[in-house]
Amino acid sequence: MVRRLHARAREAGLALERGEYRPLPDASGRLLRYQLVLPVKGSYPQVKRFLAQALHDTPGLALDAIGLQRDEGAGAALEVQLRFTVFMRPAA
Repeated sequence: MVRRLHARAREAGLALERGEYRPLPDASGRLLRYQLVLPVKGSYPQVKRFLAQALHDTPGLALDAIGLQRDEGAGAALEVQLRFTVFMRPAA
């Protein structure tokens, strides 16, 4: 799933240099939850294309937050921090 997200980012033309991945507790115990934080650089259309494709292709993926920052200058790329939660069933 992480490889798929990285591939979708590349296909959208985004620079994805690193990511943070950590398990989250689930009180019910019926799901495994992971938080993914992916900082990307690119244009608004690239980010939008990546999000649409990633959310469509990845069952259980939820977008929690988006942080946007643009440096000074008209042609500067967006620096975007995307925070996702992935919900998965535990292996039986």
